[in-house]
Amino acid sequence: RERLIRTVSPEDWSAFEASAAEARREGVMVRQSSFVKSVTDISCPVFSAHGIVAALSMPYLETRLSANINACIQFVKDAARDLSHELGG
Repeated sequence: RERLIRTVSPEDWSAFEASAAEARREGVMVRQSSFVKSVTDISCPVFSAHGIVAALSMPYLETRLSANINACIQFVKDAARDLSHELGG
């Protein structure tokens, strides 16, 4: 945390902490990509016995052939849950 906080503005850090708190509460974060306008990022926290250790993310691009976004959200949540279980979280 101390190394990261020095790399961004106080406003950006506050926004990041608010987003992280939401992801912990909800178990998932679904947001428009900040890099690619047509991509939606789906991210879930991964836990160990010591707390959050990683985030599992999947970019989602809606096309006429793509899977339903809700199915993709569930897939990422399930994968993060399985990883967390393996890590003792």
